[in-house]
Amino acid sequence: MDLVAVIRHKVHAEGVPIREIARELGLSRNTIRRYARAKKVPIDRMLSDRATPTRDAIAEAAAAIWQSRRSFTAGKQRLTATRLWELLRDAGHTASERTVRRLVAEFRSAEREVTVPLVYGAGEVAQVDFFEVWVELAGVRQKAWLFLMRLMHSGRDFAMLCAQQDATWFLAAHVAAFQHFAGVVAATAYDNLTAAVAKVLVGAPRVLRPRFMERITVTMQPLAGATRLLAMAGKDEVMRAILGPTTASHPRAAATLLEGLSLWHQQALSVVLCADVEVCSSATRMLDQLGFGTRTVHYDVEVAFLAQPRRGRRIQGFGNFGDLRQLCLEGVTP
Repeated sequence: MDLVAVIRHKVHAEGVPIREIARELGLSRNTIRRYARAKKVPIDRMLSDRATPTRDAIAEAAAAIWQSRRSFTAGKQRLTATRLWELLRDAGHTASERTVRRLVAEFRSAEREVTVPLVYGAGEVAQVDFFEVWVELAGVRQKAWLFLMRLMHSGRDFAMLCAQQDATWFLAAHVAAFQHFAGVVAATAYDNLTAAVAKVLVGAPRVLRPRFMERITVTMQPLAGATRLLAMAGKDEVMRAILGPTTASHPRAAATLLEGLSLWHQQALSVVLCADVEVCSSATRMLDQLGFGTRTVHYDVEVAFLAQPRRGRRIQGFGNFGDLRQLCLEGVTP
């Protein structure tokens, strides 16, 4: 039985209240009231498949021209429904402009991309943007850069003003954001940032900058007679050096050296400190009172241990850095 007939029968014949009918059928009371008060009962009309010979005659030609519309120039010469009708008319077709407009509407509807609302799990994705802003400090208007990270699941934001738009501030803001959220996310989406994205491709993943993808790892081994240092970017060596003992150097020597490397490469460093000789490793001033590595804007220190070299063996030249290289690779490869 038709829904309208059911509603009118319940109201007029059975005397069921409108509120109860609306609750039973899942309709609004205004809809029930409108159908009950209608003087004429609407009748569903069955639409028959009408023949469209004119439309069918131009459909194939119109589709071919529409597929090649990229070859048309922009502006007034771009392919519109009116322009397509003119081209079909010049080709000898007799369809009306209205028929062509309906065809174009169908073409556009078929090409329209289907959008699906994005749903993210907790800690799954964070979106990052890094853009220019103007701020007032002590009454002076000056330019700064705002780092913004948003958790896509909860919508929570973290914002940090940066003095420069470089990799050092960019990575430092990441560390501050993860400390603010008390955790890290599984993936991060970057909105075409020049600090992270080198090239945007159509239909392909974005090309990230090697400097951003490969964080520099510095391994330091302070010994009684010398300090060995190896810096690597990914699997490539950046620098190797043998310095004097840390016990005879300035207390800020190691920190200043790492800060200089960080500024030179414009990114935060991942430092591995070999703490085999406690006195020498403590002299670097890169350990806290509990023996854990310190963390700054320029570097993050982790503690590791290597086997002591045999006694009586002297370091000649730069020596073999295979042990330090292995520590670096363990920090950058899965």
